[in-house]
Amino acid sequence: MARSAGFPRAGAGYYDAVFALGHRLFDAFALALGLPEGYFKPMVTCPPAKLRLIHYPFDASVEDVPGIGAHTDYECFTLLLADQPGLEVLNEESVWIDAPPVTNAAGEEAFVINIGDMLEVLSAGTFVATAHRVRKVPQERYSFPLFFACDYHTLIRPLPTFLAAGEASEYQELSIGEHMWSQALQTYRYLREKVNRGELQLPARARGTNTFGHLKKQAQAKNPLTPVRSMMTSTLKKISRRVALTLAVSACFSPVTQAAELLTEGVFKVGMEVTYRRLSPMTAITTSSVSTRISPR
Repeated sequence: MARSAGFPRAGAGYYDAVFALGHRLFDAFALALGLPEGYFKPMVTCPPAKLRLIHYPFDASVEDVPGIGAHTDYECFTLLLADQPGLEVLNEESVWIDAPPVTNAAGEEAFVINIGDMLEVLSAGTFVATAHRVRKVPQERYSFPLFFACDYHTLIRPLPTFLAAGEASEYQELSIGEHMWSQALQTYRYLREKVNRGELQLPARARGTNTFGHLKKQAQAKNPLTPVRSMMTSTLKKISRRVALTLAVSACFSPVTQAAELLTEGVFKVGMEVTYRRLSPMTAITTSSVSTRISPR
């Protein structure tokens, strides 16, 4: 199949627009964490933020069964646009629930936002990484995730506001690149085989897979020594931060800014729903003097 001559430019235009939206969302998280709006900007100058354009062809023989296994994303957060169901997330009750695409009355799609490992570290577990998986479905499906990260060598540690005086954190200091590499070494079979043969080595501070989000909390829940008071405190902190995030996102996206030209009204889903201005994939995206039309097909 011949590749469209305009595809590289359209793909680059989509990346630039969603990456700009990621910057705005990071500003919202900063406000929710009690920090200045632009607190994270120095950490995002040349990040390994990846965009994947995934096409699942129609296959009538495929049964609706689990596909990509349960995991959390390594980066700070993921902005996902998909046109068909298939994504499932693990909620606080350890129940897998569908996270289907959401559209408004005009048929415009909303983004799904998955919290990543590094935002969980920054907030000392107040924001919980989204454990998710993808089911195999017979329908043709397009999925466009952008994994928003800080710069490769950025050291991530819990912010002081999330730790009491003298309190030790379960989260060790990690660099973005070190964490992404160590998780890849433990996830992909060909890399695991290289590690087993001694050709590659895990970083000294590597965390195991499934040690973030509710996947980690499931293991902790099996420990009968977990203090009830600690669990209640954690729950109250999460509730208060969610309320703060709702207000912060609304405040962050309300003003008319240069980036607002790329956005239309929609719904953000970050474990809850808040109003925001979002990018429509069918809307003309202007970068410099070039106008690019993006379509999921």
